[in-house]
Amino acid sequence: MTKNSIEFPVKVYRSNYDEEIGILRYTCSGPIIRFESGEEIKESNDVYFALHDFIDPRLPILQNEIVQLKPRIEVVMGYAPKGTVIDRMYPQSSDKWITHVIDGQNLALYAVQDIRNSQHKLLTIISLDDPGDFISYKIHTYETTILEMKHDLIVQNAIRESFRKEFDLYSILDAGPPLWSIIDRLVEGVNIADLSLKQTMGETLKQLVPSSFPERARKQIIAFLAWTETAEIPSEDPMDFIQRYAEFDIFNSLVTGHIKCLLDDRKPPPYVKIMNQADTGSLKVTERPTLAAVEQNPWYLTQLKLYEMFPDWMKRALELTEILNEKGKIIGELPVTKKEALRSKKSWGDRFALITQGLAMRGYVRRESIGLRTLVYVGAAHKWPHFHLEFSARLGYRTEKSPQIQLMAFPESSIEQVTRVLPSVHIIDWETNSANLSLYNNRKGRWRINSSILLKSLEHSRSLQQLKTEFGSRYTTKTIQLSPVQAKVLDMISWGIYLVNLEDNRYSRYYKIDNMTIKDTLESLQKQGIFKLFYLTTMQKLTSICVSAHGPSNHICSLARSFLKHAPTSDVRIAGKGSWCFIISRVPEDDAFDLLNSLQSQAKECEINLTARPISAYIGYRNNLYQRLLQNDGSWNNDVSGILTQVSLH
Repeated sequence: MTKNSIEFPVKVYRSNYDEEIGILRYTCSGPIIRFESGEEIKESNDVYFALHDFIDPRLPILQNEIVQLKPRIEVVMGYAPKGTVIDRMYPQSSDKWITHVIDGQNLALYAVQDIRNSQHKLLTIISLDDPGDFISYKIHTYETTILEMKHDLIVQNAIRESFRKEFDLYSILDAGPPLWSIIDRLVEGVNIADLSLKQTMGETLKQLVPSSFPERARKQIIAFLAWTETAEIPSEDPMDFIQRYAEFDIFNSLVTGHIKCLLDDRKPPPYVKIMNQADTGSLKVTERPTLAAVEQNPWYLTQLKLYEMFPDWMKRALELTEILNEKGKIIGELPVTKKEALRSKKSWGDRFALITQGLAMRGYVRRESIGLRTLVYVGAAHKWPHFHLEFSARLGYRTEKSPQIQLMAFPESSIEQVTRVLPSVHIIDWETNSANLSLYNNRKGRWRINSSILLKSLEHSRSLQQLKTEFGSRYTTKTIQLSPVQAKVLDMISWGIYLVNLEDNRYSRYYKIDNMTIKDTLESLQKQGIFKLFYLTTMQKLTSICVSAHGPSNHICSLARSFLKHAPTSDVRIAGKGSWCFIISRVPEDDAFDLLNSLQSQAKECEINLTARPISAYIGYRNNLYQRLLQNDGSWNNDVSGILTQVSLH
């Protein structure tokens, strides 16, 4: 970054004024122009500037290029001055600026300004720690959208943070030391050298947590051990109890497991013994496979072991979820209410399970009913996000040219323009999803999948019409034009509405729409057949895979049906009148590797072109897809330059 002297003499152009001379400065609140009179201008759309009499290498614009003062995009993000990662974008970013973008504490303001009559923009990055540090790039227009579009994780965190009550978790550690009887219970079966009572609870319990653990984890574990001294089943609403500790992820996870033990009348795990064994390398973990490097991480092993020993409440949550799916109705709160939870231990546990397992309400949108079509691209090109992108997922393991599957939504009017430039893009003829919650084996604590059925399906026959008959619910017979409110609510349901956040009014605060309007709008859209409703919870012990297959329609449709029927969850998209299918499925972790290899081997024998890969990274832009595509006149945005310019310029 350039330091200190960041003032530029510029020619200033504004309406009803002659050309003026001013001084341009970039500050942590954006660009500002100051005149000799002392007047300063910042937030103005009709002010432009150009370099005065010379080209300054610190601003990568030509002397005759005119720049709008007010940025079209201003966003605060992390910044790494030296660039910390390889530029994995394609086309590569201008001067590799994207390598400086990181998640972290070193924040900077990213300001994007328009250059008149140019396909380029001026990007300036200003350090918030030291406004004297800045760097500028001239970038392509398609590179700006990654700064403009908020991906789903950012929005999800914002919704969760929209109403957080401050809680001092660590005040308990300032209390006096615990009784020896409490310490004896905690250290049962473990010899802690030189263990003694200290001045405070925190100083005493600190001796029980290995120093090899990360400091953030140690602090929360110590607080948890102090909490167990008086732990009991709470007498308050499970939602209030859980959300009090929401920002303390490790503490919250340990408390959740401990409460499950109390509700199931089970003895909690010997926490100190497990930590000690992990620290000394004598801990045995059987539940999940671990890599050699992971086996040397005592804290990670401790988490795996505790996960094994805490009660498995997956089935409890799934059974309650299946009841909702059978009813098929929109609800505006958790199905077990606060009043019901306070009446009985069972109801308290049910509400607790639904909250901790992340019960969500989702809708699979039938895009043709709102005038949109789904397009799928699999490859390593045009990786920059654009307004029509729903999500992008990296297939296989991380390499410089790892392929991606990209899901996009376009109005019918722009399909030909896209496919003419990108012939490798597939227009989806039919799509649906499934969630087979009954495949969870509660006794073994794992998901079941019959791989042999999936493999044999490549030899069997099904038609696309049979798929539509078996899995297609009622479709609307006409195209619906969405209102802004409907687009907002459709974004919410297609992305997924966590019922705990809905009941707690977090969506209404973030989206500025009340819960009654959300519920009424969802019921109206569902009645018109715009989406297929389903409920699901967070499903652990599964991993995501992507299968793309091309061959005779009858075999391709048979494979698609098999995944819809026999995998825990699947999203299936059919193209080419049944000759292509794209399947994104979640399958048991232990079975994934063999399944992927067997599918490809079996397909080769059946003369079907099939690739099956794990999904190793994902970024979604579902949170406002329909809102950002919906224009003021009710039509859909058909400006596809965001993707096409990535192709035409390279």
